[in-house]
Amino acid sequence: MLIDGELILGLDISTKNTGWSIVKYKTEKSELLDYGFIPRGKMDISEVLVNFEKELTKIIEKWNPDKISAEAPFVGSNRQTIEKLCLVHGVMLLVAKKEKIPVTYYSVMTLKSKVLNGIKSKHADGTKKTGKEMKQEVQDKVIEVFGKENFIKEYNDDVTDSISAAYTYILMDGNPIVKQKKSKRKKNVKSN
Repeated sequence: MLIDGELILGLDISTKNTGWSIVKYKTEKSELLDYGFIPRGKMDISEVLVNFEKELTKIIEKWNPDKISAEAPFVGSNRQTIEKLCLVHGVMLLVAKKEKIPVTYYSVMTLKSKVLNGIKSKHADGTKKTGKEMKQEVQDKVIEVFGKENFIKEYNDDVTDSISAAYTYILMDGNPIVKQKKSKRKKNVKSN
């Protein structure tokens, strides 16, 4: 259960950079306090990991968040990308553990569904929405929820996705998604 005044660090770790945000939970209306991104640039993976740990630690030292809510790694078909993302997630989990901050992961589809109050994958005319269009809907909703006036610095998709992770944590009252176990049906065996 969330406590009034708790700070949530939202993270979206992607191949371009890591979006981060600090959201203060309030029972009346939660506030977006700060956001930014940790760029990757042309660094090799070892430099990325060292830089990520340093920058994430700075954010945690500055804001002292109570919880971390992160977008779960998306498993695509590019093995090298998956490996790099997993390494960065590993550094995030290590830093969180050292700082004694619990981490909750939400899938991309859960973030979209919770933020948009359900996913509509088609336009009114029946044509399918693109991933870019759905990302824009999430970005628009996050800006609407936290107020355009709070987006004074540069931001990108990774930043607004990190905000959606923090916002989903609030909408879920801090609870993770629990997958329902499929029940195994026993076949009725007739005896002769």
